[in-house]
Amino acid sequence: MPSEDLERESQERDSGEEADSLLPDLRALVLSRSPRAALGYKVAAFHCQGESGLLSCSLILIAEVDGQLLVAVPHHAWHRVTKRCYLPRAALLKPCHAEVLAADPADRGCSHGHFKVRVWMGLLNPDYEEFVVAKDEDESGERAFTVSGSEQPILPFGPSLASIARDHFGFVSAAEEQSEDIASRVRGLENAIQGLQGGLDALLKEVSNRNAADPPPPQAPEPQAKLAAKPKSLPVGPAASGLDPAVLAAARGAGVPEDQLRLMQQLAAKPVKLGDGARKVKTVLSESEEEEDAADAGGQPEAASVAESIHKMTQILSRLSKPRASGSLEDLLDRGEEVGLSSSSSGGSSKAAAYLKLARLLKEDPAKTSSSILRLMTEDFQGHTAAPGLEDLPMTSRAWLEHTSRVQQFAGPVRWGWQTAGALDALLAGREEECKARLCLMLAAPDQSSLDSGSWLLAAEMLPEPSPPFSSFSRHRPPEPGESHQTKVMDPRWISVLMHRIKERESFIEARKKLSAPRGQPSTSSDPDKEKPEKPGKGRARGEAPK
Repeated sequence: MPSEDLERESQERDSGEEADSLLPDLRALVLSRSPRAALGYKVAAFHCQGESGLLSCSLILIAEVDGQLLVAVPHHAWHRVTKRCYLPRAALLKPCHAEVLAADPADRGCSHGHFKVRVWMGLLNPDYEEFVVAKDEDESGERAFTVSGSEQPILPFGPSLASIARDHFGFVSAAEEQSEDIASRVRGLENAIQGLQGGLDALLKEVSNRNAADPPPPQAPEPQAKLAAKPKSLPVGPAASGLDPAVLAAARGAGVPEDQLRLMQQLAAKPVKLGDGARKVKTVLSESEEEEDAADAGGQPEAASVAESIHKMTQILSRLSKPRASGSLEDLLDRGEEVGLSSSSSGGSSKAAAYLKLARLLKEDPAKTSSSILRLMTEDFQGHTAAPGLEDLPMTSRAWLEHTSRVQQFAGPVRWGWQTAGALDALLAGREEECKARLCLMLAAPDQSSLDSGSWLLAAEMLPEPSPPFSSFSRHRPPEPGESHQTKVMDPRWISVLMHRIKERESFIEARKKLSAPRGQPSTSSDPDKEKPEKPGKGRARGEAPK
């Protein structure tokens, strides 16, 4: 019997060793080993026996840092307070809380457009590595990763998780590691550069020695005095009438061609026409005299000038009769701003006209308004520094509302803005029926909320999607005193027109109050010399008359 027990124990030990050998190495499954592994990682599980029973949660192996495994667990599986911590307190070392992008449920290699996942990251205690179960397929745990602010299960996006973990723990992924031969390659480049430098030094030395060996031949000294050269005889040619003979000989000596000399001779031979002289001073009878001169000159030039004038007038009238093309939104706002700065009287009428034009654009040409706001929204979204993992995130209305807008954590603006942005994204993507359905639900939800005395308990369920990420809007801060207090998705010139309209309305209300006051009745504020009742002295009762 003892021999049978020993055989049974040896078989169990061998089977346990075989099972351990079949389990994959945990460090070989980290998602930071390659970019492809970060997109297609496998989810592990943590199973441990606690005081209250079996503890189970999902776990993601991120990297190996100083011989320890860097892991991520769901946000509701860990807490800094010991009583609220689900896992054993000593399981994670140096824990930190983070929010990362969520992966698309249909394709884990793509990030979700809107959802995020909150996780706890930390170094796994080596004593608890035996409780980690990792295989070639995803393992399930009692507590899994969920969307921030809801209980909908979803997995984090691998590159975003690795990026934030790299910022907190400073490890180097496989894609960022330098190759082993980088040092030898650098040394080879240094040797090549030194060889080139030596060759250049040798060439410069050879050129300098050659110049020193061959000095330039000395020049013979010039004589102090030279004999006067005989004057060359000027070329003699045919004489030209109208030109000075000496000038003509000098021009021929300088090499001026004969054809140019003949041209100068022709120009000199033409008689110079004098002008009409000084004009006569106009007198009382000047008009009648000019009419008589024109009548004597004949009617043919006058008829030609009349025909030309009629032709010009026809062109001007045809240009004026053409319908004016409606200016762009930029021209309209620029015109209102320029006239508004020129004078106060004309500026008021121009801004009022600009407001009417802008109001008509909503029905006549709404594309100008929407394109202007979408362009400014894109510029505002691209002008901010992207968070880790958001470099390739396309601009959507909800992305701008969550990351770039100034909407703070107020329930009303966040709910309405989130639903409006969802309808706008559906419309821009060509899903018109989805946009129509979202707008209809936006009308039904506030109606139900009003019936429930402002409660959104039932109205929020009428919107069949997760609630807005209120935690993201808590990071939005109001502008500082030195910053602009105007939205960045509307043209500042448009806001100037709207502010002028508000100012005009307030001026009208104030003027109407002044005109409606009864005449002859002085106001209390305009009578500073009115006698105030004398205050009773300290030693006198209130009802006692003064002496």
